[in-house]
Amino acid sequence: MTVARIIKDKVGKVITAAPDDSILSLAGRLARHHIGALVVQDRAGAIAGMIAEGDVIRAVASGQACDAGVTAQDIMRPCVLTCTPDTTESELLDIMTDNHVHHLPVISNGRLAGIVSLGDVVRLRREKIREMLADLERLADEGRFTANLKHHRTAKAPSLLARAI
Repeated sequence: MTVARIIKDKVGKVITAAPDDSILSLAGRLARHHIGALVVQDRAGAIAGMIAEGDVIRAVASGQACDAGVTAQDIMRPCVLTCTPDTTESELLDIMTDNHVHHLPVISNGRLAGIVSLGDVVRLRREKIREMLADLERLADEGRFTANLKHHRTAKAPSLLARAI
């Protein structure tokens, strides 16, 4: 499974911010769209940074957000990790886990093509597990699957278990 599958199922465009957007507008955009992160793009459309909900919360907690002049550029993380539509689900999880990030912009042909979240990956995993369980139930109904997997000899069950891992 690749990132292309995840973003294919997502509806709508990526919600972005400009470097000079106020912190109040950023918080409003996150809340209004029920999202956890914004990609900050410069005027040319290049990724300038990322702002997650936690970045806004830290700015509020530190008192920085009280300053009306605080902008996206002041609180964003300028070093942004990205992925491509060809990135596998496993690679995506490794990047997110190793770097403690929950959102990754998807770059295709040098342009922002989408954004994937850890929640998207969890939904995909849940879907795969449900499919596997349905396949196992079907095999059990057909009498081709037993509860004792060590002694099961059909080729189908091991391949189903491998897909889940």
